[in-house]
Amino acid sequence: MKKVLKEDGVELCLKCRVKSVLQTGKMISVEVENKNGLKKIIGDTLLVSSGRVPNTGGLELNKIGIKTDKRGYIVTDKKLRTSVKNIFAAGDVTGPFQFTHMAGYQGGKVVSNAILNLGRKVKYNIVPWTTYTKPEVAHVGYTQPWAEKLGLFKESLIFQLNEIDRAKAEIDRKGFLKLILGNKGKIIGATLVGEKAGEMIPLASMAVSRGMKASAFVPLIFSYPTEAEIFQRISFNYLKRSFKGWMKKIIKILFMPRA
Repeated sequence: MKKVLKEDGVELCLKCRVKSVLQTGKMISVEVENKNGLKKIIGDTLLVSSGRVPNTGGLELNKIGIKTDKRGYIVTDKKLRTSVKNIFAAGDVTGPFQFTHMAGYQGGKVVSNAILNLGRKVKYNIVPWTTYTKPEVAHVGYTQPWAEKLGLFKESLIFQLNEIDRAKAEIDRKGFLKLILGNKGKIIGATLVGEKAGEMIPLASMAVSRGMKASAFVPLIFSYPTEAEIFQRISFNYLKRSFKGWMKKIIKILFMPRA
């Protein structure tokens, strides 16, 4: 995305600290500092996007014993129960992901636990998110650094989007699929970049949540041409490493006639 943004004429100032903001007439100047020193950026509009905090300050939750963290998020356990046993919480007010689909997921768990008493736990390592840039960036599960830190990472697989026929036809060639594998070749994370990344990430979500192996997409039938075929192609590349020459030919004929 850094490369794409630069190609679009966007100047990035990473790891910079804002020193001052000054408006003169209709122009705005922002002075920033990084390891190379001070730099002044001038424009006519300033967008400030510094995140959000939960609106719990006026709820007086402490009076009934509900704990919040230092940023104001309601503290819950894996069953979304607060520090008060019979009170549950869900949505942006609990964190850690402020997504509409996250709130829906948590709401379902609250109904299961508060009303039906099923004791279901949230699994934040299977939450997908999409950044709606152009191309889109979608992700689910562990990233490589995260998996490495926890000792779960075994290897990663990457397949470029420009090798997929639908992407070639629609000139949607900037992107890739990266799978993070754990023990026994199981998919524990995925990153997908492309114009349709947000539409395709549910396939990776299913793989992560069900503990599927990297070869799981090989026998599936994908409509042709679709960019979702990238999952089958990356699976095929993973599987064929363990086969001898004649075996690769048979599998290619049966499952990947266009590979």
